[in-house]
Formats: sequence, C-alpha cells, structure tokens
Amino acid sequence: MLKNALALSPVTQVLVEKSIKGFKEIEYEVMRDKNDTAITICNMENLDPVGIHTGDSIVVCPSQTLTNKEYQMLRDSALKIIRALEIEGGCNVQFALDPGSFQYYLIEVNPECPAPPPWPPRPAATPSPACRRKSGWE
Repeated sequence: MLKNALALSPVTQVLVEKSIKGFKEIEYEVMRDKNDTAITICNMENLDPVGIHTGDSIVVCPSQTLTNKEYQMLRDSALKIIRALEIEGGCNVQFALDPGSFQYYLIEVNPECPAPPPWPPRPAATPSPACRRKSGWE
C-alpha cells in the first residue's frame, strides 16, 4: 500500500497516522432539536471492514455483531458528538471499531441538510417540510 501511495504522491511523501483497515465500520443516525433533546434513530453496520467503500459494501440495520457494551459505547459517543457540535436536525456519525478491543475512532460526522427523506410521504399526501414541522424537528 505504501509503495502505491508513494508512487502516486507528487512529492513522494506519505503521512501514516494510524491504520484502521480491518476495523468494523459502524454508523449512527442521530437527531437533536433546539431544546437539546437528542435521540438515536438507528445504527448500521457495514458487513465489510473499514477499507471497503460503503457504496460497495452491504450495510445492515440494526448492527448484527456488536455486543451491548460496544453498542452503548458508540451510541453514547454519537449523542455526545451531536451535542458538542450543536447540530440541530439529523446527523450521521461514523465510527471505526477495533474488533479486538473497545478502542474506536471517529471517521466522520455528516450533518444532514433539510432535504426530503429518501422515501416520499405520499400515502399521507403531506409534503416533507410539513412532516418535519409536525414532528418538531424543523
């Protein structure tokens, strides 16, 4: 991997901080409102380890291989992150979890734009913004 990185680098330098290749990739969808009420909507687990792009991996919801301790540890961390960043609305928090320990790393945090959900609310014939207002998340 380093040989390829050096060959591709215009300055022939590579910075290696910590490899998380092979760790479990876990995501939490969390929401927080202006009153600081925060909840987890769901968690997801990539069946492939970190290193395989999420778009090329099978993702299951809810996670299938986490222990209760791992689940709660990452859930608590996701809620602390959305509060610390003062994000109001939805947010995706991605972690890399070492399968041999309880050590984990934050991969990224993606605040979600106020866009319609991936499923249109057609059965109720209610526009998405109205759904969000009624739920108190707008």
